[in-house]
Amino acid sequence: MSNIKPAVTDEMLSAYLDGMLDGDDMRAVEHAMEKDPQSTRRLARMIRNDRLLRARFHAVSRRPVPEPISALLEPAAEPDHSWWTSLVGDVFRGGALPGLARLAGITAVVAVLGIGVMTLPDRGTGPNEGRTDTSVADALPSTNPELSRLLDRQPSGELVTFGNGTLARIELSFEHAEGRYCRQYRVAHQGESTSFAVVACRLGTDWQEVLLQRIDAPLADSGQFHAASGPDSSVLDSYIVEHMAGDIMVGDSEVELIRRDWSKP
Repeated sequence: MSNIKPAVTDEMLSAYLDGMLDGDDMRAVEHAMEKDPQSTRRLARMIRNDRLLRARFHAVSRRPVPEPISALLEPAAEPDHSWWTSLVGDVFRGGALPGLARLAGITAVVAVLGIGVMTLPDRGTGPNEGRTDTSVADALPSTNPELSRLLDRQPSGELVTFGNGTLARIELSFEHAEGRYCRQYRVAHQGESTSFAVVACRLGTDWQEVLLQRIDAPLADSGQFHAASGPDSSVLDSYIVEHMAGDIMVGDSEVELIRRDWSKP
């Protein structure tokens, strides 16, 4: 058995993902990962495990109190639904899960904007009056050509500024269980204290948004790889965990996928 320790330990990677390293240590980890593809793969596994745990505990936290205890506290307990069904059911009055949530022909977006779930306009129909604004439109590849081009060519991690001052950073890529490739990214206007976290998937040669969630945090240029969207992004995290095939793509695997123009090997 080899006693050689990896240049980047799991503790260092965990601190890196949590934003707990100072500038010098952060750059040292990034430099080491550039020379060690195995560290990049370990990072991807840690991201995936983080999302699995977050989705699991979020679902558990929404389960009703056991009936004997509930009977002592309140006359009635909530029905036992998964977090996803409950979330959508609040809006669609208990109806079936929309087809877009299963990515079976995406034509719309479910957006969690702090006031519930809303459906954004279909591709090509223009914004619904009073329901979207410039900030949301800038966050969607179907209404922002610059963003669509960015999703095509930009590796994860780098903060990019568009011509109108909008900031964007792609956070990760993954393969959907149905075979298409998807990316999670963040978008914000300069100086704003909130940002939008979005999942978009490639359909043919175009990118189509799937989920959009407002995050109560600015999009800062920290120079750090941002893989997890944070505790406020449970909807996106759970969606990725439920629909992802294999590991999250970062580093060389993502760069190679971009080089192949998002085609399978």
